[in-house]
Amino acid sequence: MNVQNYLIKCATHGFVSNYEAIMNGTYGYDLFHGTYAEGLMEAMGAIAYRNAFISEPIYKLEIAAGHMLEFLLDKFVKAAIYFDTEKELGTIDEKVVTLISDNYVERYYMDATGKSEEEKLYLRILLVTDLVCGMTDSYARSLYQELNGIIEC
Repeated sequence: MNVQNYLIKCATHGFVSNYEAIMNGTYGYDLFHGTYAEGLMEAMGAIAYRNAFISEPIYKLEIAAGHMLEFLLDKFVKAAIYFDTEKELGTIDEKVVTLISDNYVERYYMDATGKSEEEKLYLRILLVTDLVCGMTDSYARSLYQELNGIIEC
């Protein structure tokens, strides 16, 4: 039996053995807790952490991704603040709003019906966070590059 199959069997055992607690949301461990693979998973996690997650290239990637996400959130939140209000959007903000998927905008309008202006503001910010969180890494990177003139649209 290879390691992958062994780990799948142990995870399955962990799931089946703790099914009720997992489904109730009260299980506070991973699926390998209490199985024969628990020690192996801890060792592999430590190796991965030391060799993959705390390296200079990973730090650079995380910094770049953080910058990219900040940029996208800044652009979309700024545009969304006055979207669907009496205040007129600036030309750039108007164009940024057009980049928001119709599905997100329709959902916003459904949820905003009959709400106060404060609730609508919250829903507009939620629309933006949902939009950015729903982006794939490659789409977010591509959009960031396009909006910064790094690559042509």
